Amino acid sequence: PKSMKNHGALLPERVPEFFENLLSEKKTVGLALAFAILTASRAYPVRAAKWEDIDLQKKEWLVPEDDMKVKGRGRFKVYLSDQAVSLLESLPDRTGIVFKGKNGMIGYSSMVARIKHMNSRRVANKLPQWLDEKQSEKLGKDVVVTPHGVARASFKTWTRTKENLKKFHQDAVELCLAHDIDDKYDGAYDRADLEEERRRVMAAWGE
Repeated sequence: PKSMKNHGALLPERVPEFFENLLSEKKTVGLALAFAILTASRAYPVRAAKWEDIDLQKKEWLVPEDDMKVKGRGRFKVYLSDQAVSLLESLPDRTGIVFKGKNGMIGYSSMVARIKHMNSRRVANKLPQWLDEKQSEKLGKDVVVTPHGVARASFKTWTRTKENLKKFHQDAVELCLAHDIDDKYDGAYDRADLEEERRRVMAAWGE
């Protein structure tokens, strides 16, 4: 997929280990990236997320339109898996910005730096780096994974496995990614929220 070409991604089977590596670092920026993975979200909405937009009881996150890449569709609802809720519940401060940096919102460069730091530690411990294996092989050089790639391209690849293609409603998958979907049946699906199907996808991804 184009997204994988532009953004270094992990093979889906390596995401759980990467996720655990993020949590073991116990850094706010690592938790933010872990939350991006659990919600298959772009980095900016996660960095800008505010507690007032999150309902832990309903397991929903209402992303303001201004924080979304595509405008004109109103607030975007993200359905949170049990794992995403648990991560949020582990945070000590539930006021203002969810993932607080020193001067408010954490920077995207901090997410990139966190991956670079993790890779440096893995090299020191003689462990393989977090790389996009397919792109690295194709280009003949190390292609380090990116926040966007591991949160979204890896998720999309996971949904496209033979097993998951049969298991999940593919329009629901696209809606989980906040993508436009084909205007089928006079726009019937375009107007549908597909909540049950989307929750099923995100729950399985969380597992």
